[in-house]
Amino acid sequence: MTEIEKWAQSEEFKHMQGVFQKVTKVSCRLIDYKGKCVSEIKNDVPIVQKAGEWQEIEKAFEQAAREYSVQAVTDGKIRLYRLFETLTFFVVPLAVDGMYLGALQGGPVRTEKASFEISEADLNGGKKAETFCQVHEALIADLPLLSLDQLKSTASMAQMWIGKRVALGRKLSEQNQRDEQRTAIIEQQYKKIEAFERRIHQKPEQQHLEDQLNMHFWFNSLTSAANLAIIEGAMRTNEMITLISDFLRDTLFDHERFWSIAKETEAIECYLRIQGVRFGDRVQYKIDVPRSMMKLCVPKMMLMPFVEFSTVEVINQEAGGQILVKFSKESSHIVCEVQDNAKRQIASKIPSEPKKHYSIEKNIGRVRDQLGQIYGTGYHIVNTEKDGVNDLLISIPESGVSHV
Repeated sequence: MTEIEKWAQSEEFKHMQGVFQKVTKVSCRLIDYKGKCVSEIKNDVPIVQKAGEWQEIEKAFEQAAREYSVQAVTDGKIRLYRLFETLTFFVVPLAVDGMYLGALQGGPVRTEKASFEISEADLNGGKKAETFCQVHEALIADLPLLSLDQLKSTASMAQMWIGKRVALGRKLSEQNQRDEQRTAIIEQQYKKIEAFERRIHQKPEQQHLEDQLNMHFWFNSLTSAANLAIIEGAMRTNEMITLISDFLRDTLFDHERFWSIAKETEAIECYLRIQGVRFGDRVQYKIDVPRSMMKLCVPKMMLMPFVEFSTVEVINQEAGGQILVKFSKESSHIVCEVQDNAKRQIASKIPSEPKKHYSIEKNIGRVRDQLGQIYGTGYHIVNTEKDGVNDLLISIPESGVSHV
């Protein structure tokens, strides 16, 4: 099936065909490059249906349609022609990327008898054509009578319609190419993550906290990105892939032990935005950091396991989940706060000891170990619940490494 045949059978064309005929009172149909009608006749005039019953007349219809649509492509403009000195048509060529597919044919209508702008189709119809017109004189008389200006205006409307359809088809083709490129990017990300996971299993137990992030999260996120690439537009898909790439680059492959609060909050926001794309309104968040604290240093990924823990608890609720990440200063200490309104069971409280298998709890345990190595007894972690709000506070010395 050709492209023009597919379009002729689509609901899109049938709808547009009906609207065009309702507005202009002129019948229209798609014809292929051979001049043969490929679309269903919708609300058409009886004279066209009768033409199909006369073999010579039907061939004349097709020959004229083919010749004048080819001329329209050659000239690059609409062609108007009259058949049997009675039936007037227009053709708008349909070409995509330089390939001629066919044309949109409008008519027949009755027009002024003489006009140099309307070509007379000389097909040697002879007695058959004359007989056909005489037999169906009443049907021809029922055709709408259009002035030359009215006919040209109707043809221009059809040309605009075809032009927009071709432009839309080109955009869809470009969109499909972009989707294929995004799919290739996602596949590359999968391969990188699989290779990275293999390296994780080969490393010793004492490794960076960021190397122990839940890899299931990445696979789920990339799966979501793949689905978005198929069913949605470019912007959200691009956002999802960009967020994941940025997070991987900033957290997994940069092994500095400290970074600024600005970097810490950027990583947290990136993570929460990814979860927002995946779970929608179930993840609402706010990050509150005074501008004066942005350059202060904290242990890298210090808050991430606690934010991840809160996020998992929040998305288990149907709606209304909220997370607050806040930084402040008290005396010579930096206070980091993670709040959420998840309704937790007793077993969901943030653990004080890590489990032996990989889990969020294990990462939380590593944070405690890491803070102990850096600050000794100079840091504090407090977890409370009041009036439906779960509040985690981490206090560390502002100066960096504690002397205690």
